[in-house]
Amino acid sequence: MGQQKLPTPKELRAKLDEYVIGQDAAKKALSVAVYNHYKRLKVSQTLANNSKKPKSVLMTRW
Repeated sequence: MGQQKLPTPKELRAKLDEYVIGQDAAKKALSVAVYNHYKRLKVSQTLANNSKKPKSVLMTRW
């Protein structure tokens, strides 16, 4: 997942409408679940990229 725009549940459902006849409740549930899944992935990826790790650690002896 790069820097692409995350499609909304409405956009995902419109795409499902092209392939699936009926099943309105299932298409709604699936489009929301897919949106939430990718939103979580995007957030966790952003957090992982923003976490700073020390370049070096200075160890001293007591």
